[in-house]
Parts: sequence; structure tokens; C-alpha cells
Amino acid sequence: MRHLIIGASGQVGEALTKLLFDKKQEIIGTFFKTPLDRINKLGKIFILDITKQNDVERLIADINPDVIYIPAAITNVDYCEQNPKETYAVNVEGITNIINSNKNAKIEPLIVFFSSDYIFDGTKGSLYNENDIPNPICEYGKQKLSAEHYIATKSKHFIIIRTCGIFGPETQGKNFVLRLIKNLSEEKEVTIPNDEYGTPTYSPDLVDAVFRVINNIGNKFKTNVAHVINIVGSKRISRYDFAIEVAKIFNYDVNLIKPINSYDIVRAAKRPLNSGLTVDKIEAILDRRMMYPDDGLKALQKII
Repeated sequence: MRHLIIGASGQVGEALTKLLFDKKQEIIGTFFKTPLDRINKLGKIFILDITKQNDVERLIADINPDVIYIPAAITNVDYCEQNPKETYAVNVEGITNIINSNKNAKIEPLIVFFSSDYIFDGTKGSLYNENDIPNPICEYGKQKLSAEHYIATKSKHFIIIRTCGIFGPETQGKNFVLRLIKNLSEEKEVTIPNDEYGTPTYSPDLVDAVFRVINNIGNKFKTNVAHVINIVGSKRISRYDFAIEVAKIFNYDVNLIKPINSYDIVRAAKRPLNSGLTVDKIEAILDRRMMYPDDGLKALQKII
């Protein structure tokens, strides 16, 4: 199959590119601000501003992909809160441009959109499943939900992947775990919320699950109306306890990590406190367990 990854230089896009290359698939990737030489060696890569409809239409028409992955997004939650117009143009209007570009396709490609647990308010008291009603409490979550709705109403062939707390190897080194490791390696004290819960997800495990879904039952998805799948790590854990796990596995001083209540942190955007997603559906599809956070951390330790 021909795979188009819109946002190939981001964390999920980079992991997808590597996995598809290892699977000997045809890969075309796009980036906007962050070109990656390593990605360019794995597949063709083009610069693309998804807010420009004509550019999006031209690229998709030229490539004619079988699958379009959309991990591209502005994911800084506080930045989204402070810059709603700018981020809406990317996180929502950019997605509508991609979907609208498929209107003239002879065979509409399968859309794989990466969404977030931030579409929920975190007040359920347990993990969210695919049928729970969203209620975002921050701009980023609202934008992700708007993009979900547009895809579900305007696209025939799609899978919405909801995920949470992604970490793993990445060139930019911006995810929570890599930033924490950097601070701990420099013996810097860090404060981590002890009342924010989620289901941290190891990026190689995430993209492996996505590929298996598409490769094994993608055609079945095309016969139905709507498809939402949670793909996350299979353990709910607080952000603080996860940070302690990072320190232990990477052999850093756990005493550098100090707990703090989220209400004592000055941030622009609200976070869902009791968040995280169920894995029953994806584990039934794959007939295997999604990785626990410590499994992912141990795997990461071997490659960085």
C-alpha cells in the first residue's frame, strides 16, 4: 500500500515512518516546520502547510495514497489555550482541508486520525471507552473533538485513534519522558502533578497496533459508518508515579522528583485529572496486550 503520513516529523509520524519502512511499505511523508534528514532516508518527504487547501489538494492528487495518516497537530495544550485562532487553523481547518481533498478521488483513501483523551473532562472516575460522551474542558480537546466530528460526517473510510500520554524515541526529544530524563540527568529538581492520571502510551507499540489494525482488518472498516479505537498503554497511573518509574528504570535519583497538586500549578489550560482510556477493544482486535508503561520505558532504555 501507499502510505501518506501528514506530520511525519512529529513523534507519532516519526514512529510510523520507521515502522512502515521496516514493513517495506511505500511511504510519503510531509512536514511543516521540522524537516528530518533521517525521515527523508526512509521515504519521500515534502513540505506541506495543511492550512492551504490548494496545496493539500495538489499533493494528495499527485500521490494518490491508499492510507492517509494524520498525526499532524499543534499539541501544546497551553499554547492552544492562548492562541485558539492560530491553532484552530491547523488542528481543525487543516483536517477539513485534508478530508475535502479526497472528494474527487476514484477510490477514497482510508483516513487514520490521531485524537486524544483530552476530549473528555476527566470526571467519570474510571477509564473512558469508545462510547463515552466527550466533554472537553480545554481548547486543545475542543479542537480535537471538532476534527473528529468533521471526519466522521464527511469521510466514508476512516479510523479515529484516541490515545494518551505518548512517549518514546523521537528526534525532537519533546515528550514528557525525554524531557524528564534530560532534567534528571542534569540533577535538576522537578515537580510533577500527583493528581493527574492517564494511560501512558509507548509510541512504537501505538504505531504497531495501528498498522496491525489497518493491515489485518482495514477492509472491514471500510464497510461500516464510524470507527473509533482507543490505543493506549494498558495501565492507569498518575503522572507523578510514572515519573518515579522513569527515574528508577533510567537509574536517576527519585528524590529529585517532587509531587505537587495540579491546582497549585499556574497553567493556561485545564487538564482532565482522572483521564486515560480503555484498551478492551484494541486488545480484542489484536489478540494481545498493549504494553504497560514500565515495559515501554525498558524498551526505550535499550535504544537511547
